[in-house]
Amino acid sequence: MDSFELREQVEWWDADELYGDQDYLDERAVERYMARIRRGERVIPVFVEEDGRIKDGHHRWEAAKRLGLERVPVYVLDYGW
Repeated sequence: MDSFELREQVEWWDADELYGDQDYLDERAVERYMARIRRGERVIPVFVEEDGRIKDGHHRWEAAKRLGLERVPVYVLDYGW
């Protein structure tokens, strides 16, 4: 199992800087996140590696992109390599 540290602060990255490798997205989950974002509810940031690869949060990222958000909140995982 990989060991990592989580940077303490939320960072705001351009949505286009991120990339995912998940083949399937649950459309209903994306729509639920879109509704939450529209209502201004807090959504957990996307967890990414330093190169922008999404480790957790593919649905949140997709919802933000579909809503036209240019920047998304992320937590960066630092493996210390």
